[in-house]
Amino acid sequence: MKYSLYRIYPNDNMGDSGMMSEAIDPITFKVIGYRPVVGCCMRVGSFMARTYQYQDWWMTTPIIKIVEEDENKVVFSTQNSTYEWKQF
Repeated sequence: MKYSLYRIYPNDNMGDSGMMSEAIDPITFKVIGYRPVVGCCMRVGSFMARTYQYQDWWMTTPIIKIVEEDENKVVFSTQNSTYEWKQF
């Protein structure tokens, strides 16, 4: 499975994609699941360092609201941004 996470507001298309997708509890730092969860931070990217890349993953601040959700896509908001998460 491959995942993508990109910021759609502000519309700067920042984010990442890869084989790793983790919903992380910001207090305990434990992985809760692989899909976005309210209260968790989302991290998407590579499990290992990439050759000649400036980043290995993208991580959000805690999710405050799920805006839209279906089987392969979730749009969610953090305090300052809106993201689109997809699984392929």
